[in-house]
Amino acid sequence: MIRLDCAAALLLTVSAFAADSHIANFHQLTHGGQNAEAYWAPDGKRLIFQSTRPPLECDQMFIMNADGSDQHMVSTGKGRTTCGYFLADNKHIVYASTHGAGDACPKPPDRSHGYVWGVFGGYDIYLATDDGKILKPLTNTPGYDAEATINWKTGNMVYTSLASGDLDLWTIENGWLAEETNHEEGRLRWRRGILARWPQVSVARQLSQDAGRHGALQGAAGR
Repeated sequence: MIRLDCAAALLLTVSAFAADSHIANFHQLTHGGQNAEAYWAPDGKRLIFQSTRPPLECDQMFIMNADGSDQHMVSTGKGRTTCGYFLADNKHIVYASTHGAGDACPKPPDRSHGYVWGVFGGYDIYLATDDGKILKPLTNTPGYDAEATINWKTGNMVYTSLASGDLDLWTIENGWLAEETNHEEGRLRWRRGILARWPQVSVARQLSQDAGRHGALQGAAGR
């Protein structure tokens, strides 16, 4: 299964504004390889992005300073990753990875008719520290779970999932990132919502019934 990547939409947006005389002072932060899906930390000091660079065979998650220095990998180096995002505390990240389904890179999709994004069934979303220590998986449903975006004010997470059988937008509401010792009830409610996969469960509800037909977007979580 394949779909257009959210990076393609970003490229079209940048191209549309390229002729605007008010846009200036561009600075290239990465050189060589394939680098994309860069997102700021809340304090504006760092960026998280995905990169395929030697000796990597497919995308892994990297963090760098705002000036492009100190680029270093924070994912496992196994499988393929996409769409990393900082949490509001600047100390934790979420990203999607296929490493739970196998160490090898998934086979790339057929791009003979143009650029498409591979919706690999092994993708799940993980919570990790900003130095790469995985704390726990945030999804465990069969199929594609990726493209997480965090609302830094509310703590809600929006992501794309095939949990319903189609590409839809889902959300996990506030409480899922709370300290485990203090918010056990909220954490269990989140787990119940994900495992049951019922839209009426408020802690993990389906946001879009037809996103798969129109191309699932990486939801803006109301920053």
